[in-house]
Amino acid sequence: MKKRVLNRKEFWVSLFPLFAALVWGLGFVAQVSGSESIQPFSFNAIRNVVGLVALIPAVLFLEQNRDRLPVRTIVPAIACGVILFAAQSLQQIGLGLTSSSAKGGFLTSLYAILVPFIEFFIYGKRFKTVLWVSVILSFAGLFLIFAGGSDSSSLLGISTGDWVLLANSVLYAVHIIAIDRCIDRVRPFLFSAIQVATVAVLSGVVALVIETPDIDAVRNAAIPILYGGLASTAIGYTMQVLAQKNRNVILTSIMFSTESMFAAVGGFIILHERLAALAVLGCVMIFISVIFAQIVSNRAG
Repeated sequence: MKKRVLNRKEFWVSLFPLFAALVWGLGFVAQVSGSESIQPFSFNAIRNVVGLVALIPAVLFLEQNRDRLPVRTIVPAIACGVILFAAQSLQQIGLGLTSSSAKGGFLTSLYAILVPFIEFFIYGKRFKTVLWVSVILSFAGLFLIFAGGSDSSSLLGISTGDWVLLANSVLYAVHIIAIDRCIDRVRPFLFSAIQVATVAVLSGVVALVIETPDIDAVRNAAIPILYGGLASTAIGYTMQVLAQKNRNVILTSIMFSTESMFAAVGGFIILHERLAALAVLGCVMIFISVIFAQIVSNRAG
């Protein structure tokens, strides 16, 4: 087999999924902290408004290929935004119920396992066998993070919050696949902005209907909201779009799953969550699975 050498630009682009995973992983810490002060739909509405404001300059000054018809970006962006709204909502509700960034990172990152199965069983898309090795290895690492970051009783049964986060992982898998289906036709920054705007509008409407917005709660959750808006939303979801534009969807989902590793480490450092030897081993296994998948993807033939 011939080994393909990346140029400098391709090298940095190849790291986009890891950058996205980093900000998402630490975002679990912000979301858990925010859930202590503010209701979930209000949190998501404000964080996405912040993210949208941050994305507007990127759309105006960094967007390329402006000759493309916006409708080819607008329609799929709104569709993906609806999926993302459902996923974000379940994630924030689930994190509020579990109060654990490590568990949230583990259960959400199960999309790394779901994506290849959905692609194979629904779309008949086949991938190199060696990539499945990385999928299995990353799953084992995810489980060790979960086991090492939880008490023994939580491993014997699944709580309501766990079920909510499991449903959220399915939606994130669907979201990744939906983006993969349209990414070659869209303007990435405009797509990201419209997607975020869709989530902001839907979250805001639900918040006004079923929640009681409280300005004091917003003040108390200001730092988590700002992090969630600027980092997780504006940077994270834009990097997801740019990453999926240039990567194999299975490899990208494996790299995205490192968010569980960053969530566990962030929870340990900031929230003082337990990070046992099993969790450390899980982080190492996920890192190895990503490196292995990256090496395989760079070999032609």
